[in-house]
Amino acid sequence: MLFLIGFIFLLFAVFLFLCTDLDQKLNGVFLSDHDSSLIYWNRLVSKSGSFAVVLPLSLIFILWVWIHRSHRDAVWLFVILISARLVFLLMKNIIVRARPAFPFSHIHATTASFPSGHAVNGLMFVLIILYCLRNYSLVCWISLIWVFLVGWSRLALGAHWISDILAGWGCAIMWFAFMMGIRNTVFVQKLLDYIL
Repeated sequence: MLFLIGFIFLLFAVFLFLCTDLDQKLNGVFLSDHDSSLIYWNRLVSKSGSFAVVLPLSLIFILWVWIHRSHRDAVWLFVILISARLVFLLMKNIIVRARPAFPFSHIHATTASFPSGHAVNGLMFVLIILYCLRNYSLVCWISLIWVFLVGWSRLALGAHWISDILAGWGCAIMWFAFMMGIRNTVFVQKLLDYIL
């Protein structure tokens, strides 16, 4: 089911990607003007979704799993996190979509746009939180709101198209679901036995 949700996000993102006019119009709704007092807050929220922030926070939760649950699960969550980053970077370098060129763009990124790395990083972090703290609904809801705000901040700063954000979320969900799905295969169990 989780994989299907990710696939729907990705499918809708590809539809928007192919309908460039619609993608541009939707972005115009989210873009902050150059006088907006929200620019500082958008940059702060956007920065919180960067890999430099998400990696250490994810490692803290993975360490928690190592100590309180299972060494196998901790190693596998680490593999999911790092492999998601590699797959997303590969996709970015294959697709090589230019970033939006808005007159009021508030961020100057030099890498390709599709899919959004902040969306992948943020949602991958949230999925790790949801896996670790699934019994704490308040933390889960706050995490989901945060990942939405990270995506919105990237749009408001003019760093991404809306299709980039949706694709990032779709990719993160699909990758997490795929990797959790193969976790119990004989190959992965033998690999984990070898590592541990």
